[in-house]
Amino acid sequence: MLGCRFRLTRQADVSYYVWEVAEAHEQQVMVHAHVDAMCVAHVLSGWTGIPLGKLKERTQASETTLLGQLQTYVAGQEPALKALARKLFITRAGLQAPDKPAGVFMLAGPSGVGKTETALALAQVYGSGPESLITLNMSEFQEAHTVSALKGAPAGYVGYGKGGRLTEAVRKRPHCVLLLDEFEKAHPDVREMFYQVLDKGWMEDAEGQRVSFHDAWVVMTTNVGSELLTECRADDEVMSHVRQACAQVFKPAFMGRVNLQVYQPLCLEQLMAIARLKLDKIVDRVGEASRGHMQLVVKPAIVKAIATACRVSQSGAREIDELIDEHVLPELARVVAAEQGKTGVLTLSFSKNRYQCQWKNLSAVEA
Repeated sequence: MLGCRFRLTRQADVSYYVWEVAEAHEQQVMVHAHVDAMCVAHVLSGWTGIPLGKLKERTQASETTLLGQLQTYVAGQEPALKALARKLFITRAGLQAPDKPAGVFMLAGPSGVGKTETALALAQVYGSGPESLITLNMSEFQEAHTVSALKGAPAGYVGYGKGGRLTEAVRKRPHCVLLLDEFEKAHPDVREMFYQVLDKGWMEDAEGQRVSFHDAWVVMTTNVGSELLTECRADDEVMSHVRQACAQVFKPAFMGRVNLQVYQPLCLEQLMAIARLKLDKIVDRVGEASRGHMQLVVKPAIVKAIATACRVSQSGAREIDELIDEHVLPELARVVAAEQGKTGVLTLSFSKNRYQCQWKNLSAVEA
């Protein structure tokens, strides 16, 4: 930073460097005169990954506010989101059990209904964003020996001392959301390993060191019982059947330690809401990329067309990104490139079974 450019032989030289250090200190504090709440917050944020803004919060967000924040990212699935918001509210109030993770949930349902998006939403609301999400695809751990990949290799084996994928990730970022995707595909020995986390709030790695999960949310997803669900049907009997199906795959002792939430298939209105959310992000991107010279308008017809295509294919919301990438963005990019540097309005629509993007100069719009 500051180098010793001259030999300090005169008082003037010393005075000059005192002034230069003081000026640099004003721009960015290097050494705090005293330790205050802000200093502590900065250090804790660096250690744990907790956003600085959350450490400085003086008021507790209400359960309704937390639910609204989750619904910003996930459409539908209100019963599950309410349960998550309630647990978030309890955790933020400091009332969680001292020997348990911050939250333990199993999300059951078919693909493309928002299970993974829920974990991402939790990472946004509870953590500092996507970097707070630790994802493990449990289909990679179908053999008993893969336990060592999660906890680390035992002494005398190759890889000893390098740590496990799970334990090292949580050790480095204890304030996290741990997503265990397709948990039913993991070997029973791998599932058994998580009892320690659920019961005690910590896990011992291969070297015998404890890794705390007290500040981690453990979110498991599963497709077990999804064939029993029908579109937009909130039937207590169906929910009971899904729970019974899960109980046949997972031990009752395990199910007693998790909060099971059933995710329903998405109906057309919910798919439209998700498509609208994703298209709104493109609206923002167009405005930023053009520095406000181009405004993007999304017609309801294109939102409905995307949602209908997903419903017909029965792929849920997972296909929305693919449809946008394959059909919407190429049309949009073509027009943006042709009208580069101009000021006007872009309109995304769906007509005659085609995704369309039209352009109007600002003068033509005003006329």
